Amino acid sequence: MNPIETAGILKDWLGDGCKPVHPGVAENRAKTCEVCPKNHDPRWWEMAVDLVAGSMRRYIEHKNSLKLTVPNESNLGMCRVCGCCLPLKVHVPLDHILNNTKTETLARFPENCWITKEAP
Repeated sequence: MNPIETAGILKDWLGDGCKPVHPGVAENRAKTCEVCPKNHDPRWWEMAVDLVAGSMRRYIEHKNSLKLTVPNESNLGMCRVCGCCLPLKVHVPLDHILNNTKTETLARFPENCWITKEAP
């Protein structure tokens, strides 16, 4: 992967600072997602061949190359509320999520969601 593509992926995924949250924060978020009924269809992007799935695999490859994993990652799929890939989302700074999620979507996250709990 070339440096320009890498920089673009990091900025799209993690926001302007291009830095993931602390690993402990990501692990706690993942524990919440793992048992959430909104977590579904794990690993759909591995079998799909369309453009979105290809992009998702590139983002996950990059995440893995940075050694950004959580212990229960194999139990994380996609969020039914926002449509995000949870193995990626748990590493994203909250301000980037809040700045790029519609108000209507934010209102649909359940009370037990880490986004709801972390939001001001």
